[in-house]
Amino acid sequence: MKISTKNNEYFYDNNTGLILPGAEVILSIMNIENWKIKSENEIINLLINMDKESIVFYHSWLIKYEDFKSNLTSNNHFSNINEDLIKSSLLHNGFKELILSVTEDCNFRCSYCVYSENFSDTRNHSKNYMNWETAKKAIDIYLNYFKEGKKFNLFREPVFGFYGGEPLLNFDLIKKIVNYIKTIYDGTFILNITTNGSLLTQDIADWLMENNFSIIISLDGDKKEHDRKRSYANHTETFDDVFNNIKYLLKKNYESVYVNSVFDWKTNFEECDSFFKNINLKVANVSEVNKITTKDYYNQFDSKELDLFNEYFSLLEENYVITLKNQGSYLFELIEYPLVSTILNSNILNVDRNLYNFTGSCIPGEKIFVNHKGEFFICERVPEIKSIGNISEGVNFKVISNFIEEYNNNLSFCKECEFSFICNKCFNDFIINNDLKNSSDVCYDEESIMKNFLSRSLNFLEKSQNIVEKNYIKYFNWYNWRD
Repeated sequence: MKISTKNNEYFYDNNTGLILPGAEVILSIMNIENWKIKSENEIINLLINMDKESIVFYHSWLIKYEDFKSNLTSNNHFSNINEDLIKSSLLHNGFKELILSVTEDCNFRCSYCVYSENFSDTRNHSKNYMNWETAKKAIDIYLNYFKEGKKFNLFREPVFGFYGGEPLLNFDLIKKIVNYIKTIYDGTFILNITTNGSLLTQDIADWLMENNFSIIISLDGDKKEHDRKRSYANHTETFDDVFNNIKYLLKKNYESVYVNSVFDWKTNFEECDSFFKNINLKVANVSEVNKITTKDYYNQFDSKELDLFNEYFSLLEENYVITLKNQGSYLFELIEYPLVSTILNSNILNVDRNLYNFTGSCIPGEKIFVNHKGEFFICERVPEIKSIGNISEGVNFKVISNFIEEYNNNLSFCKECEFSFICNKCFNDFIINNDLKNSSDVCYDEESIMKNFLSRSLNFLEKSQNIVEKNYIKYFNWYNWRD
C-alpha cells in the first residue's frame, strides 16, 4: 500500500505494520512477475530508469522480508481458543486492574454522558450503590487471581480503580475498601479514582493524597467550555465548584492529579490548551464526544459547523510545533500523541495481537469492571451486555472464550482491510444498540480514514524529525533490528 505525504511516498505493509520510504521502488519490484526468483541484476535491468542503489537495497530487504513474513503467518496460533488458554493468558498478562463501580448515582447531568437520560442504548444514572459485601468479595477474587499470576511477573502491582456515576458519593465505602486492602495485601498497590471533582472537599482530598491516589478529574476546559457541556442534575453550572477543589490540590503541589477532557465541534482547542498550561494542570486524555454510543449528541450541529470544525482542526495540526515541553499538555494529547504513536507503535515489535487476528481488543479479564450487583464486565468503556463472571463464581473463562470466538467471527471485513494489522478498535466500537455488530457494518469507510490518518501522521513526523527522536528515543532504540 502506498501512503503519500506532501513531499514523500511510503510503503505500508499490512502483514507487519512496517512503514518504509521508497514506495515507488518497492512497488515496482513487487510488480515484476516472479520477482522473488529473479536475480538482483535482472531486477536492475528491468527497472533501468530507477536509482540502482535503491533497487539493490530494497530488493535485498524484500527477500529477507518474504522469509520473515512466511514465518509470521505459519506461526499463527489463534485458531484453538479455549478456556484453559484464556486463563493461562490472563494469569500471565491479565488481571491488571479491578475497577469498582461503587455507585450508578451522579450529581451531574453532562450533555454527552452515555449514562444520562439523553441516550437510549445504555443504562441511566440510578440510586444503585455498591455495598461492602459485594466490594469485599470482588477484591478477594481479584487478589486471588493476581497472586496466582504474579509468579509470571514478580514486579507486577495490583491496581484498584473507583468509578461511577460519581464515586465520591460513596466515599465511606471507598475508605473501607482501601483499609481492607491494606490489611490483606502486604505488597505495594496502586489506587486511582475518576471523579467529576465537585465533591473533592479538603478532607476528602487530603485522604486521597495521604493514600497516594491518582486523581483523574473530568474537566473540559475553562468556565465557558466546561459549563457548556457539564452541569449539575438541576442544570446549574459546575465549573466554579470543581475548579476551587482543583486549586486546593494544586496548592498542595500534589503530583498525581490529571484531567480527562472531552471536546465537540464547538471547542476552541487553543483556549483549552492555554487554560490548562496557565494553571499547570496535567492533561491525561483528550477525546471527542463518542460518535457511536452518544451519536444523537451531534444532532445539535449542522454540516456547516462540521466543515468549520474540520478546517480549524486541520489548520491547528498544520501549525502545531513539537517541543520538548509539550508532553502532558492539552494539544499534545489532542494532536501530537495520536499522530506520533500511531506510527511508532504500528510495527510488529509493538503490536500485541493477543487472541485476535484483527483489532486492538484486549482479552476480557485484563481488567475486571464490577457493577453494584457484583457482576463482572470487560471494562468501564464497554457497554454492560456481556457478563464475564460475578462475585459468587469468579471469572467465567468459558464465557470469555465463547465471546472471543463470536467476536472473531464478526470480523469478516478485516480479512480484506488494508490496515487490519494496526487497527486499534475494540469491543466498544462494535457494540451498537447493545448488540455485537459485524465489522462490515462498522468499518465500511475505515480504509480511507486510516490511509488519510497515516498520511497526516507521516507528514507530521517529517516536519520535526529531530525533536521527535529526542521525545521518543526509546522507540528509535528498538528499530535497530531492521539494519
